[in-house]
Amino acid sequence: MHIAKNTIYQILAKTITSAIGFFITIILARYYGVDEFGEFTKITTVITIIYMVIDFGLNASFLKYKKNNTLFNYLLSMRILFALLIIIIANIAYASLPYLEMGEHKLSLGGFDNFFIYSISIMFYGILLSSTALFQKIHKYKLYMISVVLGAFTTLALILFFALNKYPLGFIFLSYLIGSVVASLMSLSLIKRKIKILKLNKLFTFKILKESYPLGFILLFSLVYFRIDIIVISIFKTNSDVANYGYAIKYFEFLLAIPLFISNSVYPFLLESLKNLRRFYAYANKYLVIFPLISLVIILPAWFLAPGIAFVKNEFIESVNILKILLLTLPIFFVTNILQWILIALSKQKYLLKIYAVAALINALLNIIFVPKFGVISSAILLGVSESIVLIGLFVKYLALKKSLGKIYES
Repeated sequence: MHIAKNTIYQILAKTITSAIGFFITIILARYYGVDEFGEFTKITTVITIIYMVIDFGLNASFLKYKKNNTLFNYLLSMRILFALLIIIIANIAYASLPYLEMGEHKLSLGGFDNFFIYSISIMFYGILLSSTALFQKIHKYKLYMISVVLGAFTTLALILFFALNKYPLGFIFLSYLIGSVVASLMSLSLIKRKIKILKLNKLFTFKILKESYPLGFILLFSLVYFRIDIIVISIFKTNSDVANYGYAIKYFEFLLAIPLFISNSVYPFLLESLKNLRRFYAYANKYLVIFPLISLVIILPAWFLAPGIAFVKNEFIESVNILKILLLTLPIFFVTNILQWILIALSKQKYLLKIYAVAALINALLNIIFVPKFGVISSAILLGVSESIVLIGLFVKYLALKKSLGKIYES
């Protein structure tokens, strides 16, 4: 019952924040148009990648430690100090981009002022992540839900006000920053622990980084490979191209949250069934059939509803075809999602790291080759190609592990 309640709180938090994010996308597309939506997409893409650097799988490692307030202080301090360092480095690098070139193209990912405003949220994201680790440890996901939902509603309310009153794009980024501040401070207040921040422990820092780096790099490489296309489009194409691709991706990401929800519920059963590997693989085989079937049920209505995304503003008409191409890849993403968690349950994180590193590199190279000549449609196709490479790599490993189990039982 306790596990079920916490699972419901996680699903509720993700559902509400995803729905709010989806609604914000529509607001921005409607009131800011392709040029400013393009800049918004560029900046949020870069910051989202940096968020993964701050995450780095540290929470999963922290959960292995016994309940200890001092260790939480070390985790929180490490994240805050690291976030401050990353903010400084990121802003220096971002300010330098207009002075760099790639062939005939000037490197630029949007206005520096807007990037600076949004980059400050990195620190508050680190605080929220650290608080979340403690919520997980004490099994209080309700507190996590309260924090993130309050932050999301704050962001939505501010964006609605600024958009309806035609404030500049910078105020949208300010809304996200304020929302992150609200969520992080609320999470700290709900912890009800005595917090002494900025007390870095070198031994703890080294140990937890060593334990978390496989999962950390998996998260980072998987996100880079999923976002690298937007960065390449930003370099070689116009803001309008970035906006149309980014707008379609937002709808696609909303659908990709579905297998994540299901996996969150399935994963505990996979871990429990590891006591009997025959049963584990029986469960795994069943999920490998169910997941693509669910994706097929989603594709049909989504395909016919796809033209509706252009009703927000006619400038986004190109997004319709991009979304349709992405929808064709949905079964691949559903299968790789569950395969990823099957292999994590089998402690194959290092293998996953290699697969996603290769996929990120291939996706980047293919986009650099094809985007300048064939445009953003090629990016949508290449995302499916890259995910197919991931699927093949994960499936080969899964079959090898399953075959080795059969030999053990035969002997």
